[in-house]
Amino acid sequence: MTKLWIDGRQVSLEFIQLPSKRELPEYYHIVSQPIDFNRIRKNLKKGHYDTVDALGNDIRLLIKNAQEYNREDSDIFQDSKILLAVWENIKAQASAMAAVAAPSASVDPVAPSTPSAAPASVATSESNPQPGPSGITADDENTN
Repeated sequence: MTKLWIDGRQVSLEFIQLPSKRELPEYYHIVSQPIDFNRIRKNLKKGHYDTVDALGNDIRLLIKNAQEYNREDSDIFQDSKILLAVWENIKAQASAMAAVAAPSASVDPVAPSTPSAAPASVATSESNPQPGPSGITADDENTN
């Protein structure tokens, strides 16, 4: 799973697993549809999301829950805004790549096509996290 860092602090840590019902029972009284990244990952593995928008709905629900429960000046609330910006950026990049890969209506459907390289802006390095906007850094970690 990708980890996000800002100012030397992991941003998405609190979003990975829901709080314990024993430790924060009020969370479950305030938040009507709790969800965390562990649940989203399980849903992905099970093929629950048939569209990017369906995945986006759960990501936005995660963000909404964080903003509904936490104060606006809290780190978690602020992190939720960063996660939303990261999600919107990923979605925009995926849409741009799909538009480049999709044949246009004016292209001869019989002519052979040549594959195009992915834009340099989407290249990542698992061993060397790349800084993003506002000093945000992302690194990938394989977790099961």
